[in-house]
Amino acid sequence: ARTNWELDIWGRVRDQASAGLADYQASVEDYRDARFSIAANVARAWYRAISSELQLQIAIESLETFESNLEIIEENFKRGIARALDLHLMRANVANSQSGYEGRLRDLETDRRALEILLGRYPANEIAVATALPQIKKSIPVGLPDDLLNRRPDIRSAERRLASDSKGVDVAKKALLPGINLNGSYGTSTREFDLLTDERFKVWSYGYNISLPVFQGGRINATKERTYAVYKQSLANYHQTVLRAFEEVETALSNEDSLFRDEAALRVTVDEYTAAVDLAWEQYNRGLVDIITVLDSQRRAFNAERALIVIQNQRIQSRIGLYLALGGGFVNEEEEEPE
Repeated sequence: ARTNWELDIWGRVRDQASAGLADYQASVEDYRDARFSIAANVARAWYRAISSELQLQIAIESLETFESNLEIIEENFKRGIARALDLHLMRANVANSQSGYEGRLRDLETDRRALEILLGRYPANEIAVATALPQIKKSIPVGLPDDLLNRRPDIRSAERRLASDSKGVDVAKKALLPGINLNGSYGTSTREFDLLTDERFKVWSYGYNISLPVFQGGRINATKERTYAVYKQSLANYHQTVLRAFEEVETALSNEDSLFRDEAALRVTVDEYTAAVDLAWEQYNRGLVDIITVLDSQRRAFNAERALIVIQNQRIQSRIGLYLALGGGFVNEEEEEPE
C-alpha cells in the first residue's frame, strides 16, 4: 500500500482550513439573518393586519353613524324640518361610507392572507387578528453604543466572508512556493530476517519529492489575481454592509422621535373633533348651524381616528425596523451580567 503526505511548510493547508471555517461561519450567520428577517416580516404582517382590522371597525362605526343620521334627517324632512339638500348630503355620506367599508374589508383580507402565507397556514383562513395595537412604552436609551451593530448577522457574515477571502489570497500567494511531498509504502519483507525466523515482518519505506510551481502558463498568477479581486469585492461589501447598518439605525432613531410627536398631536386632534361633533349636533338641533357643519365635523373626526391608527402602526413598524437595524434590543445580551 502506498500513501502520500504534503508537508505544510508554508502554512498553505492551514490557510485553506481557516478559509473553509470562515466560510462555514458566514453560512451560519446567513442562516441567522434569514431567521431574523422572517421573524421581523411576520411581526410586521401581524401588526398590519391588526391595523386593517381597526380601520375596518372605524369604517363600520362610520357607516352605522351615517345610517343613523340619515334616519333622523329623513324623519325631519317628512316633518318639514330638514331641507332636501340635507337629505341628499346625508345619503351621499352613507353611500361613501359603504364604499369605504368595502375597501377596508379588502385590505384586511389581503393582510390576513399575507400573514397566513408567512406562517405557512394559507389558505386555512383560521388566524384571529387582535383588536388593539400595543402601546410602545419602553423609551430608547440615550447614546446607544456602536458595538451593538456587531450583533447583526449580515455584518458578521460579511466579516467572515472577508476573512475567508483574505485567507484565499494567502493560499494563492503560497501556491508559488515549492511543495514537499512525502510518500511511503507499507508491506512485508522476508529478506535477511527469514534467516532468523519463518515469520514475515511488516516494514515501512519512505521517500520524498519536491514540486516546483513553474511552467504553468501563468495559471498560478491568474489565480492569485482572481482571488485578490474577490477579496477586494468582499472588502467593499463589508464596508457597504456596515454603512447601511448605520444608515438604518440613524433613520429609525430619527423616525422614532417624529412619529412619537405625530401620535401625540393626533390624539389631541381626535379628542377635539369628537367634542366638535357633539357640539355640532347640539347646534344643528337648535337651528344654529346647517347639516354641512355636522357632516364635516363627523368626517374630520373619523379621518383623525384613521390617521391615528396609521401612525400607531408606523411607530410599531419603525420599532421593529430599529430592532432589526441594531441586531437585537438596546443592550448587548451577550455582555449583560446576570442579576
